[in-house]
Amino acid sequence: MIMPEARAVSGVMETAVAGVSAAKAAWREIPSDQLDDWNGRLRMCGAPLQQYPYWNEPHRRVYLQPRYVVWPNSEDPLGYACILTVGPPRARIGLVIRGPISLGARPLAAEAIEALQVWACAHGYILIRFTHPDSTLLDRLAAAHPSLRSDAFPFYPDAYDELFVQQKQDDVSMLAGFDREARRKLRRAGEARYEIRRFDDPQALYDLWPLFEGCSQRKGFRLYRSREAYCDMVRLAKSSHSAWVYGVYLDGRAVAGSLVCLDGRAAHCILAALDLGGLRGAASPAVLLHWHSMRELFRMGAGEYNFGGGPETVAFFKSQFSPQVRSFAAPVTWVLRPLTFAVWLKAVVPAVRRLSPVLKSAVARLHR
Repeated sequence: MIMPEARAVSGVMETAVAGVSAAKAAWREIPSDQLDDWNGRLRMCGAPLQQYPYWNEPHRRVYLQPRYVVWPNSEDPLGYACILTVGPPRARIGLVIRGPISLGARPLAAEAIEALQVWACAHGYILIRFTHPDSTLLDRLAAAHPSLRSDAFPFYPDAYDELFVQQKQDDVSMLAGFDREARRKLRRAGEARYEIRRFDDPQALYDLWPLFEGCSQRKGFRLYRSREAYCDMVRLAKSSHSAWVYGVYLDGRAVAGSLVCLDGRAAHCILAALDLGGLRGAASPAVLLHWHSMRELFRMGAGEYNFGGGPETVAFFKSQFSPQVRSFAAPVTWVLRPLTFAVWLKAVVPAVRRLSPVLKSAVARLHR
């Protein structure tokens, strides 16, 4: 169904990109020695988590190369994007996950969107896929260049529902919004001998990893990154105070844990796990863990707490906090080299789908 659209724009686009050089592109790459500063800078402007260097650098472990670009210059930038890149130099695929970002008070300028297309063509991209929480920006991206309102790189999806709890100033108002069962569990756990500790050290996540691994096997979901990649993320986020590891301890033994990341607006629960066998008859600390972390991070400026998506096996637990469901509009895929894109869509994507289980298994073995 998509193939005729790709062919329809081929003649126009192949002519349009001819002669475009990198020198004409107004977007500039950020030097690697400045990336740490950008973690804090993006927090200040409320950028989504998926655009931060500390979130994206660990992708290198699975051969997704992040490229960080600003517009129109690094001295006084008005736009920013992280482009996860895969593929050889003249057949690159770019993923802009919840970007690009306006660094000013106004929406990203039309000139910036046009310049991003020029930059991508000059650097050998055959497609750029965008996701973004702002559907208006996606509409502008779609209108600025021949594109598809579909995901041409389905191997790293980003169009799913997420569950957000709106934080309130006082604890009483917050608790009133929870399910009665959640409040009961919180009271019972508060009577137990639990100790909750917060860390910004990757070693703490390393030590708690068996909890997360065991929970994923018990609940039937996959951990999307390796232990080493998550530890990299905690290390890279340390200077900007953007990632925290929580551990719940009973008589000195870890029985629950979580990894929570911060962006400019929300705290995002990336991992959470409970060791049922280690409770020894005590009340579950799961609700207590999330309650403690969400209120502590609220005091750090997180106005929302994101439980993420996740499988049906954890949906009921999350519903006890009365979260709001937030959905994302369909991705926008810029078709930058239509003939090569047609080959990608017709031949490469089906082949990769067939090999996907084998590739995932091989990558998992590499990172054990």
